[in-house]
Amino acid sequence: MAKQKYESREKNKVKNFEFRCASPQSMKLFEEALVYEDRYFKDMTLQSKSILESFVYFTETEDGKKTRLCYYEDAISITLSDWRFVEKKLRKFDGHCNFRRLEIAIKQGLPKEERKTAFLHEMIHAYEAELNWEKYDRMKEILLLLLYRSLVKRLGEKKADSLLRIANKSEFWEKGHSLLFALKSFDLDVRLKLPFGSVFGYEKEKWF
Repeated sequence: MAKQKYESREKNKVKNFEFRCASPQSMKLFEEALVYEDRYFKDMTLQSKSILESFVYFTETEDGKKTRLCYYEDAISITLSDWRFVEKKLRKFDGHCNFRRLEIAIKQGLPKEERKTAFLHEMIHAYEAELNWEKYDRMKEILLLLLYRSLVKRLGEKKADSLLRIANKSEFWEKGHSLLFALKSFDLDVRLKLPFGSVFGYEKEKWF
């Protein structure tokens, strides 16, 4: 099963590269995604210069030369560079993340701010899909804890706990949204100075 999943993924990587090269619109969306990746997702891409810094990475010195290493050798950095990004006439949602095809679709004609939050929403889904490989299990646990700790540092423990309680209600995390997803969406709300629930979507702003 794992081999089939890997082979299917490799085929989609090639298809998506060819699709981007043939579609200026897809290439533009791809470039936008990479900007967001660098700006907002250093944590979910497991970069050393993120909240993971002191918990996952360490410096080794040999012959006077310093090298940054990861405690988890197999947990290499994640990127969406193999994904496809498109705009479509979606009916129900502002965006959709297809894990099998490695595709993020954004609804055509969205206002600028709604489009950005929809894009970020689907990117969280995509990074979660990438983190679902077994080799990232421990990293996901650490990331969950550190995202919560980061919210405590920014908002205070009382407010962070309030957000956590709301995110833990079944009515809130329905439709495939995990606690990790909720915490990252709150992180982006804070960084973008948006009302809580904006990146999560589904009119969750009314919960706060």
